[in-house]
Amino acid sequence: MSVTIHSGFPVLGMPAMDESHHRLADELNAIGLVRDQEFVEWYPPLVAAIERDFREEELLMEVVGVESFQAHVEQHARMLSALHHAAPRVQAGEVALGRQVVAELAEWLRFHIASMD
Repeated sequence: MSVTIHSGFPVLGMPAMDESHHRLADELNAIGLVRDQEFVEWYPPLVAAIERDFREEELLMEVVGVESFQAHVEQHARMLSALHHAAPRVQAGEVALGRQVVAELAEWLRFHIASMD
């Protein structure tokens, strides 16, 4: 299952954030293309990439003084919680769950970027 989300992400006109979103889209697209046997190995690095992306974005937003900063951080924390919650089950071989979480993450990101970034 391929997520293919580049075209679905809004461009914000902030080069650092837009580039970060495109890197994340690349990661999501790549994991969507791997075979089930590889998915389990790809999931932890994907979560790490998302953590890194969120951390970088939060630092940038804090420096810029984004008004909705706290709400934004809370949204990131909720998504990371869902990813971490699914991780043990993905590692145990529940690839369908992992793929579902990745697909939901992609949908969430489209909304999140459009409404909060």
